[in-house]
Amino acid sequence: MERITGLSLGDFLRTRPLEPFGMHDTQFAVPLSKRHRLASSHRWDGASQVLKLVEDPATDAAPYRVSGFDSGGVGLISTAPDYLRFLEMLRKGGSHGGERILSPKLVKYMSQDHLPAAITELNIGPDHDRSLGLGGCHDPAIFIPLEAKG
Repeated sequence: MERITGLSLGDFLRTRPLEPFGMHDTQFAVPLSKRHRLASSHRWDGASQVLKLVEDPATDAAPYRVSGFDSGGVGLISTAPDYLRFLEMLRKGGSHGGERILSPKLVKYMSQDHLPAAITELNIGPDHDRSLGLGGCHDPAIFIPLEAKG
């Protein structure tokens, strides 16, 4: 991408699809002035039956979130409204507000599983798939902690 456009991946994404699409709070790096807006991360600890804090942007250094790294496979940080715009565009086959953002063919390709079943089960477990930028779970109940299933 950088060789073709002459822009870094982050600059290309910002100037082409993100800002024109109204996704002003999606980028690889969170400016220090907006760091207070990051949500804390938690995980369920089944042994103690407690939701435990994993990362708190208000107190943790979290340098990877501040410095950023332009990666084609992972690393964009977004807000819920920005991400909702993106998901709505995908749901509508690649268009939003009458404007074509992605081709329907690309949206369909993005949502197809691209890993063989054996690799998928080995890496992320059964009943999951991995597509381009999206992950699928065929049985959402598997994400509910066993203790909560009662």
